[in-house]
Amino acid sequence: MGGDAGVAGEQAPAPVRALVDDEQPLVRLVTSYLEREGFQVRAADDGERAVELARTFQPEVIVLDLMLPGWTASRRAGASAPSATPTWSC
Repeated sequence: MGGDAGVAGEQAPAPVRALVDDEQPLVRLVTSYLEREGFQVRAADDGERAVELARTFQPEVIVLDLMLPGWTASRRAGASAPSATPTWSC
């Protein structure tokens, strides 16, 4: 009841958010906030890893550092992700 799918007591998997930044203190901080809100977080620290992450996990949202090393490769992450995947660049 209430629209729950699956077996009673079984929780749906947490939505995946991708975080792409090379500053590890910031990655840890944002990850802790998102996980506290119930999201799964996958992080990458360069453009090539961002592309791989987008293809592998198909996150619902990608938060991307515009000044990221390998930005050219990370721009392809949007093309690799499903067309409905919002990308928030900061």
